[in-house]
Amino acid sequence: RILSKMELDYSSDNTAFFELVKGRKLAEDFESKALANSIFDAAEESSPRASYILHQRAILELSHKSGNLDRANELLRRAEVEVKKEGSTDSSIQHTRANLLRRRANATNMTVEKERYRADARAILRPQLGRRGNFYPENLYGQLLLDELRDAFEESAHGHSNTVDNV
Repeated sequence: RILSKMELDYSSDNTAFFELVKGRKLAEDFESKALANSIFDAAEESSPRASYILHQRAILELSHKSGNLDRANELLRRAEVEVKKEGSTDSSIQHTRANLLRRRANATNMTVEKERYRADARAILRPQLGRRGNFYPENLYGQLLLDELRDAFEESAHGHSNTVDNV
């Protein structure tokens, strides 16, 4: 109820609001994803940027133990549409998309799909690398490389790869 009454034009309300409505934190704090989503519903009554709430809902889906990658993808798609309507850009949405692609790569057993998802994630991250004050792209890029190394070691240990021909 408090979230729905916040005046985002006041700096103290604005700061508190954006600290309370973070997908990763809500995923950690609430076992029930429905309860976390009800917080987002209440937050929308304060009229924040639609792209922000959609992005945080996507992060909830990526971070929650019962999250859904397809739902996260749809929410990110909608956040991208909204950010364009708002006339701005948001590299954090693209970073989250790269993270989603990494998760998809790790979830599939098909080598071709893994390579495609990881290539798409790297393509998103490359323009973000080296930006002052933001090391998240380097961190995620490093995780992608580690994932590839892990898969190469596993493939070597098992003596095969999961390509379309081998399935």
